[in-house]
Amino acid sequence: MNKPKFFAFALFLMCISSFSNSFAQTDNNQSEPSYEVVLQVLIASNNSVAKSNIPANLSETVNKFKKNFPYSDFRIISSNLQRIENKGNINYRSLLNDLSPAAGQDIFSNWSLSSLRKETSATGGNRVSFQRFSFDAKIPVTYISFNESKSSVPITNYEQIGIVLQGFNVPENLPTLIGTLGMPKADEIIFFVLTVKPTE
Repeated sequence: MNKPKFFAFALFLMCISSFSNSFAQTDNNQSEPSYEVVLQVLIASNNSVAKSNIPANLSETVNKFKKNFPYSDFRIISSNLQRIENKGNINYRSLLNDLSPAAGQDIFSNWSLSSLRKETSATGGNRVSFQRFSFDAKIPVTYISFNESKSSVPITNYEQIGIVLQGFNVPENLPTLIGTLGMPKADEIIFFVLTVKPTE
């Protein structure tokens, strides 16, 4: 083979190789699945005045809660939907004023999920794992103090509450309780319910 033909053939092989690698990379990018991640924050109490707002998809889950926890009333205080792909992260900041004990006292909250990863369980079912989940909020707590004239003076301090989970998994398409968090009031508790759905 003479040199011009050899170099032309080598150039042809390089073009084919480059095209194949480019196609493989595009195919890999398209193969990453996406998910809808829904975090629903519920508050439970024995306050019969509270109006229940539990949607149909959580009715069975809440009925299980009532069998295992001494609370009769459940209501949603926050419902968030985010869409991420495999290995993605979520960081969400917002108001959560339903936790406020008094009107006009804003509650700022933050929750995050990191490193979503698709997995297969030992029984062959689909599930997703997360490296970390965290939630925190600052809750106003009012104390009664007395000044020099012995008059009562209300003082409000913001106390931080939160939860951190390291390494856990949930099944696909099934609302799953991932944690609870106590409230300043002894008869209230927060439930965190996570639902992860694959999207087309």
